[in-house]
Amino acid sequence: LAGVEIENIVLSGYASSIAVLSEDEKDLGVAVVDIGGATSNIVVHLGNAIRFHDFLGVGGSHITGDLSMALHTPLNVAERVKIDYGTLTAAQANDVIELPIIGKDDAVQEVALEVVSNVIYARIEETLMIIASQLEKSGFKNQLGAGVILTGGMTKLDGLVDVTGPLFDNMPVRIAKPSDIEGLFDSLKDPAFATVLGLVRYGSGEYTLYEIDSNKKLRTREGDLESGAKSAY
Repeated sequence: LAGVEIENIVLSGYASSIAVLSEDEKDLGVAVVDIGGATSNIVVHLGNAIRFHDFLGVGGSHITGDLSMALHTPLNVAERVKIDYGTLTAAQANDVIELPIIGKDDAVQEVALEVVSNVIYARIEETLMIIASQLEKSGFKNQLGAGVILTGGMTKLDGLVDVTGPLFDNMPVRIAKPSDIEGLFDSLKDPAFATVLGLVRYGSGEYTLYEIDSNKKLRTREGDLESGAKSAY
């Protein structure tokens, strides 16, 4: 509708991996888990190729929906609660916040932050358990020397690494921001922008040495191919 022509389609998990992975992590084997707004993606990078990909239609917006239903508060309020108070660590039982009640003008209720934490924990735990099961079924779980890399907007949740580790059999887990790009605003150096910045890097030629793109065309990194040919000669 904006009059922009689509040149190519790139798998979102692939784009995220371009933004956050080092060459060493790719060589060792690594699983990138991108938890976004509407979906969660898992990509297994082994060597110089993606060996496995899967996705789950669950993301941050589902946590907002869970909070809205559990707390009987409007979605926009639930989103703000998630951002301001979202955590996976134990909240103090006596800490409360006041929230409007959906459908009741000027009415407010007191909600314990412990309830907020429990609702978020339940959804995140379920999501990660399914992703861990997908990784198990991939057959590559025992080849991931670099462990699990978490990225995406939901990695801002305090305590996410501590929850993820046991669900992935205590594999190494870290949260990754996009690698730096010259001239990049500080506000964009955030896991939430991993896919977008990965697409930028892909568009500038940061893809595998050669690959077939969505248009069934062979893409090659010409400079690398030429240097490789000279070295062989």
